[in-house]
Amino acid sequence: ETTIDNASRDHRLRVAFPTDVASDCGYAGQPFDVVRRPVQPENVNRLEEGEMEPWFGWQPMQDFCGIADEKRGATLAADGVLEYEILPMRNTVCLTLIRATDRLHVGVLGVGSKFKLPCAQLLGEQKYRYAFIPHGPGYEEALQVVERFRHPCYAVQKDFLEEESMPDYAAPRPDLPPSGGFLRVEGTAIASALKPAENGEGTILRFYNPLEREIEARVFALAPFELREARAVRLDETDLSPLNIEDSSFTVRLSAKKIFSARLDLALRRVRAESPPRQLS
Repeated sequence: ETTIDNASRDHRLRVAFPTDVASDCGYAGQPFDVVRRPVQPENVNRLEEGEMEPWFGWQPMQDFCGIADEKRGATLAADGVLEYEILPMRNTVCLTLIRATDRLHVGVLGVGSKFKLPCAQLLGEQKYRYAFIPHGPGYEEALQVVERFRHPCYAVQKDFLEEESMPDYAAPRPDLPPSGGFLRVEGTAIASALKPAENGEGTILRFYNPLEREIEARVFALAPFELREARAVRLDETDLSPLNIEDSSFTVRLSAKKIFSARLDLALRRVRAESPPRQLS
């Protein structure tokens, strides 16, 4: 975590991580994908024959970026930081924290008050959270670490709800045990959505294959839930085909970069409240 009291205007501030990884391209997480881009060339202002503008090195990212070769790799995960660049000197991965400006850039006609963005100077205290993740070849090993970093679990102690102070409040029947789960997706697939179906029938689970090869993903319900039925659906949630359920789970094979959605019929097994321990006389 980094805290910066920014008092300067019109500048960019980055953190840099030299990796010495032997690769000529890096990667970055994008919506439903991990894309590869070349490392910035030594001379970014050079124009090859037929090109219209100089190549630039900074690129967008959604959640992580990095570089890897056949032996090792380094990944940067970040919260709310959307720009990165990989420099050729030691294949250094740079993460932009502050890009301070006061206007939109829309070409030579971008002048006047309507293009002014004074808040984009990011003056004052700014806080950033990011993680450096060393790993083996490829980016597969870093994916679960990125997800745990960006979406940590928090324990919350509940005192009471406002409705519990009402005179006619009745405590709910204890359906859930002290510990349990809901759904688990095994494999390198990344879950991107879990939501009620738009028509109110079932739960929609969406995940995708971020790799450049086919993978197998297994989805199963955790106790006290059970998976009764599952159907593959389109993004608009229209049905495609039923899925084979076995032991409250199903398995699908995903080709490279494929997005997959399923409609799930989940049921909650009734769990009896534990009886108080018997007193020994």
